[in-house]
Amino acid sequence: MLYKFDRFPGFGADDFGAFAERKWSSNRFNLERMKTRARLDALGREMADSVGRELEGLVFRTTLDHPHIFNRNQVREMWGYLDRPEEERTELMRVVDREMPLKDMVDDPVPQHQVALTGVGVDAEGATLFLRLHSNARLDRRNLAARLADPMEEAEWAALVKRLPGAYAFEVDGNRMKLSDAAKGASALRSWLESLTGWFRVERRLTPDEAGDGPRMLSIVTDELPGLLGLWRFGAWSRSNDRLKLARSLKEERKQKARKLSGFESGDAVIVTGGLLSGKTGTVVDVDLKGRVRVQLGRINIEMDPKLLRKA
Repeated sequence: MLYKFDRFPGFGADDFGAFAERKWSSNRFNLERMKTRARLDALGREMADSVGRELEGLVFRTTLDHPHIFNRNQVREMWGYLDRPEEERTELMRVVDREMPLKDMVDDPVPQHQVALTGVGVDAEGATLFLRLHSNARLDRRNLAARLADPMEEAEWAALVKRLPGAYAFEVDGNRMKLSDAAKGASALRSWLESLTGWFRVERRLTPDEAGDGPRMLSIVTDELPGLLGLWRFGAWSRSNDRLKLARSLKEERKQKARKLSGFESGDAVIVTGGLLSGKTGTVVDVDLKGRVRVQLGRINIEMDPKLLRKA
């Protein structure tokens, strides 16, 4: 690693200057942006140490420091953000890839547009604490809208919004809401989310002076990020926050794949071809996610390797 900071030093003029418009599409300024990325990584490590259990299981990632197809060949800003555990992210992205039209994926290949994110951003003007949800984050957007449609959830949403300091602003496709309106207006927010064409944002801008003081910036992040994280957990899809019933369909999808690989289906009549039970006949009861076959052999219900079975 070219740059590494043991402690977060704050963001300086060189960090903000790395995102001047004339530098967005040029690889000549990658080293400048790499240094900013290293500072974000240091902030992420210290944040994890300070916040502790609330971040357990989450992954801290940073966006690219060089022009690439995944940022439309422009580095306008850089984000350090919290993401799902790897296994949940893989599950979600499999469904995103299946549901998102190919044209949309070609038109907008930015991966951070496909999921809800919360974290810290740096650009030419300063730093931002944020929760962001793009219109292409279809599954997280639908999951959040489904929760906001439930009258029983409105009190929880309002309580989470009220935890945020007054410096935060809610914005939907450029339309700003006060915190008090965001707490009360769950139905209006749901309607906006359903017709979203750009961004849903919950943000607080930090001045260069605030962002440049390392201890002060770290204190702001550790004090306020849990509030944003609460909103993110409220809306973002996870196995424990699954208003779309994705977990059930994903499990069934894996089981279908396992059945296909094993060559057996529930109800198949089979003959054991090897082992102590060789020659016995039975019926397939189930095929698990690893392709193991459960067979009823008389009174015995046993899990078997499909290699030891053939259809009768």
